[in-house]
Amino acid sequence: MNVYLFPNKCKLYGWILFIPSLILVITMYFIDIEPNFLNVKVFAVAYEAILQQTVYFSFIEKNISLDLSLIMLIMGGILVCFSKEQLEDEYIKVLRLESLVWAVYINYAVLILSILFLHELSFLYALAANMVTILIIFIIRFEWVKQKVNRAGLA
Repeated sequence: MNVYLFPNKCKLYGWILFIPSLILVITMYFIDIEPNFLNVKVFAVAYEAILQQTVYFSFIEKNISLDLSLIMLIMGGILVCFSKEQLEDEYIKVLRLESLVWAVYINYAVLILSILFLHELSFLYALAANMVTILIIFIIRFEWVKQKVNRAGLA
């Protein structure tokens, strides 16, 4: 089976995107930071604001700071997750696959718990976080397993 991964040097670029954007997204969640220079008109397929009529296929005024941060977070996470290791052998491929399976299981378990126990806006926030939790869980598990293997001297 041929698995297409990014070159190893992309992992560094991924970390450069991932870490600052993760900090930024978390900060933006707790502190309402929206720089005015990022207020722009964007095209919206659908837009529904509180106490306003739904608008379809039109331009709206919006602050894109969170959008840009999330795009950087996702792109960085994908580069970190799917870049080759310096020594990419069969064992690393097995660890990568196992970590991905774990990440999917945990991600959907969290989603199911969110469906059961979170409601209204709380559920919406959890759903938004769910976009990136699979990448975060994969990164944590894969790096942890690699460190464990390196300490045990198995690789």
